[in-house]
Amino acid sequence: MVATTTATAVALTVWRRAGLLRRPLVGIVAGLLNAPWRRSRRLTTLPLLRQMHAVLYGPGELGGMLALDDGLERRVHVVPFGVDAEYWTPGDAQGRREVLAIGNDGHRDWPTLVRAAETIAAPVRILTRHPRPDRLPANVTWEPADWYQALLSDDDVRQLYRQAAVVVVPVKDVPQPSGQSVTLQAMACGRPVVLSRTRGLWAPETLRDGENVVLAPPGNAAELARSVRGVLDEEARGAAIGSAARESVLRDATVEAYARRLFEVCRLAIERP
Repeated sequence: MVATTTATAVALTVWRRAGLLRRPLVGIVAGLLNAPWRRSRRLTTLPLLRQMHAVLYGPGELGGMLALDDGLERRVHVVPFGVDAEYWTPGDAQGRREVLAIGNDGHRDWPTLVRAAETIAAPVRILTRHPRPDRLPANVTWEPADWYQALLSDDDVRQLYRQAAVVVVPVKDVPQPSGQSVTLQAMACGRPVVLSRTRGLWAPETLRDGENVVLAPPGNAAELARSVRGVLDEEARGAAIGSAARESVLRDATVEAYARRLFEVCRLAIERP
């Protein structure tokens, strides 16, 4: 059995520990290191983690997870997920001199992007369900976007990627992977992406700065702006990064590749439930 959210995985481990679920369990989890692991949490949650094979989206959380308990070494696996590269495609849209940022997870660093936008000579379009700041630079638009309310369709989002000159994914420096869906979708659409180089970078060996992505220090508005301007001002460089981005997704980050890696974890869970 595969649980696709942290909450579902933890709930099913309770059933498994109580003997109500006898099937091997694979849980796709994230954010377990965001809160401190005090003694009470270790006593209650560690026994549950031993009831499943945990799948992390990236290596940023791996060291912290393994440090919790020696017995987790064979039960925690890193499996970066992929996107549908047959759907997220470059298309025929002409890119505009526009900066696009989209996303709703709690680790998006919108304040840093807003500060960076003050020195970016291009429209910066932010789509999110996060609260709008009281003050925005004149070149920034803040638009509602919520997957749960279907404010934008996947077709709408794909078109936004295709039209953008650069897609920016500003992320806080946390060990949990963040921003990978938007990053990989935009890369699959052949767009250059500027991404924060955080502790939670999900594929540090394949996300290569200046080749298939542009990595910027987290929380640094000046460096984020410089990275964005570098793509905007050098169109040929941006096009080359976008083309390499598409190729890297096809090579390493498709849903088919993710399925194969996840299947291997399921096989291990059957062998060592």
